[in-house]
Amino acid sequence: NVDATNASFQQVGPDQKPAFTKAAGIPAKATVRGTFRPEKTPGEGIDFEKIDIVFHSLTANGSGRMVPFEGRKALNLTIDAKTPLRPWNDLLPAMAPFGLSGDATANVHVTGMPQPNTPSQITGTAYLKNVGARVEPMPKPVSDGEAKVVFTGKTANIDDAKFRITTLGILAEKYVEIFPGSLESGSAAPTRIFAGMGPMNLDAVS
Repeated sequence: NVDATNASFQQVGPDQKPAFTKAAGIPAKATVRGTFRPEKTPGEGIDFEKIDIVFHSLTANGSGRMVPFEGRKALNLTIDAKTPLRPWNDLLPAMAPFGLSGDATANVHVTGMPQPNTPSQITGTAYLKNVGARVEPMPKPVSDGEAKVVFTGKTANIDDAKFRITTLGILAEKYVEIFPGSLESGSAAPTRIFAGMGPMNLDAVS
């Protein structure tokens, strides 16, 4: 078991400003239950039967297998995670101005034992729902957003843009809120028809 709840640390970005800040008291725990089988015995290695992770508002669980023996090193982990987005505004200063809200779930797959200058391979898919944010120069916060993010340890691609027509009040001028897709998906053709989002939530009308 690992418990770093009482630890505090900060990561700075290229501009030397805080990019990530964890204060003491923010939950950071990992619990692993598994079975170790000695080298050169049937099923040698470690079977991770249950992995539980808590970090701030994120909770995750998973399982997998690791072989740590020279010449046969291997790692294969699958982890499912979920978190509300709003609490992360406190840890990521760059997010705070946007007031991000909503919920995220993710499935992550980690393969390959890390080696010097060669990290493990990470792939996964995240789903964002009920996303809200303040986006300048839009006169009203974006709301009810959805996205699917396919990622690796180095890249992240957002599938399909989402558009939603809303108003500044029920009788006010209409405008279009846009969730852009990734640059890798290319530009939309002039005749492309986009999938619409559901009707405006009247409870969110200002």
